[in-house]
Amino acid sequence: MIKSQISWLLREGVNTIRYEGIHILFWRMLRWGLHPLGDLRAITFCRKDLTQPLEEKHASIDLTICPATEADIDRIAELTELRWSEQQKKRLFKEKSIKETIVQRFNQGNICFLGKVGLEVVHYNWIFFHKMDYNQYYLLLRSSEALCDDGFTHPNWRGKGVHGAVNNQMLRYLQRSGIRTAYTNVESDNLSSKKGLRRVGWDCYGSLVYFDIYGSKKIWMWQIHPPLDPFIPMKSTQKGGDTIS
Repeated sequence: MIKSQISWLLREGVNTIRYEGIHILFWRMLRWGLHPLGDLRAITFCRKDLTQPLEEKHASIDLTICPATEADIDRIAELTELRWSEQQKKRLFKEKSIKETIVQRFNQGNICFLGKVGLEVVHYNWIFFHKMDYNQYYLLLRSSEALCDDGFTHPNWRGKGVHGAVNNQMLRYLQRSGIRTAYTNVESDNLSSKKGLRRVGWDCYGSLVYFDIYGSKKIWMWQIHPPLDPFIPMKSTQKGGDTIS
C-alpha cells in the first residue's frame, strides 16, 4: 500500500515537472506541507477589454452554444453534481442545495451559457452582474462590468476547445450588451486554464496569495502587482503579508 502511494506520488511529481514546471511542483508541495495548519492559496485575476474587436473562436467539435433557460436547470445541476466531491459539495452548498443555488442565480439576473453536443450538456459557464463574495476577497462590479466565472467542462469533452469557444461567445454577448470590461479569476497554479484564458485574449493582471490559519481569525495576505480592483480583500491589508485579525 505504502509502496503504491510512493509510486503514485513520484509519477505525479514527474508529470507535474514535465507538463507544468518545477515551480508548480514546489508550490503544491508547500500547500500540501502547510495543509495541517491552514489553507494556502494563490488566485490570479484577469480582465478583458470589450471595447476592442473580438475574434470568434470555435471548438474542434460540433458544439452548440446558447444561454440557458429555466428548462435547463436540472441538466446544469447534474453537471454540477459531477464536478464536486461530496466534501466539496457540503462546503459549497451548505446553505442552499445545488438546484436552489442555480435558481437563485437566475432570479438575480445572472446568465448561464451552455455548450451542447447534440442534446448533451457538456459545459456550463456563468456571467454575474452583482457583488460576489469569495472566501477572502470580494468583487464589486460597476454597471459597465461583468464577471465570467464558475465554468466546467465534462471530463469526456476536455481538450477540444469547448471552454474557450463558450467563453468567447460569452464575451461577444457582453460586448453586444454594452459591457466594457469583463473579469474572471483562476487558481494561479492552474496553468491549463490560464493558457486557455490567454488564448481567447484575457489579460492576467495581478494575484492575491493568502494563508488562512485553521481555528484562528488571522489571515496572512500578499497582494502581487496591486491594485487588484475591482477584486478587493475582505479586510484592509498591504503587500508584504500583514496579519489580519
